[in-house]
Amino acid sequence: MQSKKSNEACELLRRLDSFAGAMNVVLVVLAVGLAALDATCLLALHVENAVAHTGWVATVTASPATINELVR
Repeated sequence: MQSKKSNEACELLRRLDSFAGAMNVVLVVLAVGLAALDATCLLALHVENAVAHTGWVATVTASPATINELVR
């Protein structure tokens, strides 16, 4: 009886260890994906700030009639 409980406990520990190993892989992939997203956002903010400070962006305001004439 005692050895049966011991075997069941060992089997449970093996299953938990296997599950933990699989979860580690998932967590590493998630961490890499979040790091890539963070780097992309930082790059976008850096580019946006660089463009805004150079004056390359111009705002044009026109009436709808003027826009219609330009489109024709």
